[in-house]
Amino acid sequence: MFSLFWGYHGVAAIADSRPLYAMFYLPAALACSLEATRVVTIAIRRTRSGAPPKVTAHRPGGTAIRMSPEFRVGYIVFLALTLVSATVFAVGFWTDQLTFPMSDGQLIVFPYVAAGLAVFAAAALVYFACGWLRFSEIFCTPDKLVMKSFKVRDEIAWSDIEAIEPTASGNSMAILVEPVDGAKVTVEVFYRGPFAPSPEDPIVCVVDLFPTGPEALLDFLRYYLDHPEAREELGDGR
Repeated sequence: MFSLFWGYHGVAAIADSRPLYAMFYLPAALACSLEATRVVTIAIRRTRSGAPPKVTAHRPGGTAIRMSPEFRVGYIVFLALTLVSATVFAVGFWTDQLTFPMSDGQLIVFPYVAAGLAVFAAAALVYFACGWLRFSEIFCTPDKLVMKSFKVRDEIAWSDIEAIEPTASGNSMAILVEPVDGAKVTVEVFYRGPFAPSPEDPIVCVVDLFPTGPEALLDFLRYYLDHPEAREELGDGR
């Protein structure tokens, strides 16, 4: 709804030669469209059941299951559009170059909310550029399982895994890897800032972002946990 509303007003702003309004409306409309697409895509993936995993990359020595390129690009574009539209909104209000029919309370609060969104989007883009945030990936070799989430990378030998179970991370579906007692887990926490994870945290990876569907991905990992004789095929592309 917001996408259509802001898109209409963005086109009208271009027709009326109001470029600053268009710089707010059009990026905001596109950002809303991307967010709606993301929500629908995740909802569809959560319902997938039994389909073989779509392995998106084979790298030397192992098989990588990654978020789709379209999803990753869309995420970055969404942050960039949010940065542009929120910055234009806040600065335009504070310099009296943008006016919208709002209550006195909204006039006070909304520019600060927009500024906060702009700061968040800018920080996220910088963190991705610096490698402090990374897109999730699961890398399987004949000897080890590597699970990388947005903030941390965990590496563990298959022989050190007790179980692989479904779990939840916030509102997302995730997979929990349970090590055996005394297992060695190599942990790299690359996120810097508030809410940084601890190296002692459980091995959890959000999986409803992957194109496989959570159930098929869980079956995929459990198969190679339960069948060590089949793990060699993870390293040669089969």
